[in-house]
Amino acid sequence: HPASPNARDSLGEALEAGGRFQEAAAAYRQALELGRGRQDPNLALYRSHLNRVQQKTGPREPSPGPAR
Repeated sequence: HPASPNARDSLGEALEAGGRFQEAAAAYRQALELGRGRQDPNLALYRSHLNRVQQKTGPREPSPGPAR
């Protein structure tokens, strides 16, 4: 179900297993956002999954500004 934090987390795990780290991070962020709204008891787990995938991808690079 798209509004289920657990479903978003599971999607993130599948994407991460397939090497699709950026998409996995987005799914984990969605799990966190949805879970916060529901006071989900698994928030720490969702956060740890997001941290794990971010360690694999490194810090986000800022978007380049307009060319001059």
